[in-house]
Amino acid sequence: MTNDVDPFKEFEFPQQFPQKPKKFSRLRLFISRFYVGINEVAPIAAVASLVLVSVGIYFGYPVYKNYNYTDPAHDGYVSPRSPGDVVDMVQKSVVKVICDDNPNDDGYWYGSGWAIDLKPSSNAYKTSIITNHHVIEDCLNGKGTVQIEDFDGKLFKAVIDVYDEENDLAKISTAAKLDHWLIS
Repeated sequence: MTNDVDPFKEFEFPQQFPQKPKKFSRLRLFISRFYVGINEVAPIAAVASLVLVSVGIYFGYPVYKNYNYTDPAHDGYVSPRSPGDVVDMVQKSVVKVICDDNPNDDGYWYGSGWAIDLKPSSNAYKTSIITNHHVIEDCLNGKGTVQIEDFDGKLFKAVIDVYDEENDLAKISTAAKLDHWLIS
């Protein structure tokens, strides 16, 4: 069978094919090494993220739970849900307290105060305002006049009801109708 033709002989392959120039060879090398590195680091990263999530839940859950409290009987404090709403609510309650101890000169003392729901001093002055003693101290014993200026810039006469010099507090009353803070 020497006359047999080898069918593969006529289709012999060359020893080496011509190679096309490889594009992005350095990028391919970097990506292959990157994937190898990721495969080595992945178990460590998984454990670390599990630990971080667990710590976040451990420390975050009490904050979440406290957010749901809306009654100050729990710990005496309820954080405001929206500071903007709090500002809108108290803005009409805050007043400027003016103590004019000498009507003949331009000097006067002023400070702030806020309306609060306390027993009125008289039927004419039904709104109580809490302020500091140092704001009204020069107007004590009839030495000057006390006025308040409300949110809209209107002036109202006020009278001094009670003061405590040691704790720097004072309660004055006025005829102005102001939104007030409730005390229970």
